[in-house]
Amino acid sequence: MKKGKRRVDYIFIAAAVALVAVAWAFTGITFETGMKDWRDGDLIVQQSTDVPVLPVFGDVDNPPVHIGIVTLTPDGPMVIEARDTVVETPLKAFIAEGYTHDYVVYRITELDSARAAAVVAAARAMLGRPGDFFLDETPERLYSSELVRLSFLKAGVSLGRTDRMRTLSRGNKNVDAAFGGKWSKSLPCRKRYLDASQCWNTVGNYEVAPPQWIMADPQVAEVFATPAAPIALRIAQPTSMAGAGEQPPATDTPPALRP
Repeated sequence: MKKGKRRVDYIFIAAAVALVAVAWAFTGITFETGMKDWRDGDLIVQQSTDVPVLPVFGDVDNPPVHIGIVTLTPDGPMVIEARDTVVETPLKAFIAEGYTHDYVVYRITELDSARAAAVVAAARAMLGRPGDFFLDETPERLYSSELVRLSFLKAGVSLGRTDRMRTLSRGNKNVDAAFGGKWSKSLPCRKRYLDASQCWNTVGNYEVAPPQWIMADPQVAEVFATPAAPIALRIAQPTSMAGAGEQPPATDTPPALRP
């Protein structure tokens, strides 16, 4: 009887372990990959193809980088992020919306609890604002890293830097295609009755704050990464942004729009 009972116990334990493993795999988090020490104001980055924005923050081989602000709640960690609108998303749902379930967590090293609370409060004050497909410079519409940058700025912390849209997107055919398909929906271009090339001259002049340069800020430190996190989430300047800092002529347009 003891041998039979022991065998049943082993089978039960094996089945339970398998069930837990399947459940964790389904959520995209494993025993080895789950971040434990979350704090208010942490930054989580992933790759995403599901955010309606010009794909400036990726390149022809990598999906765009998407960034959000973590806040702790009685229901667990949440992520304040800019998608179609600025929303507060449960952490597991945020991870599940990524191109993969891999992510990297960054932390502002000198961020005390008071300023972390101020960052979260500033981000929450922007909930409901529409997303910003064209990454323009108006705070009425927001993209992911703009939301992060503004929230920290309101708490007295300046993160990252900006550069011209045309410089950041140079050579990125994904940006050409996305802009070519939607340029006519740009409100500034519609108001001024601009054609495609004229519209790009306007959009290309926008000052844009890439999430990669927030990640690279000296005040920011990587505190966690899933084992398979791609290098695009762990470096400051992907290939598509290698020429940043150069100033192209004002008439520069995406290749897809050139005569």
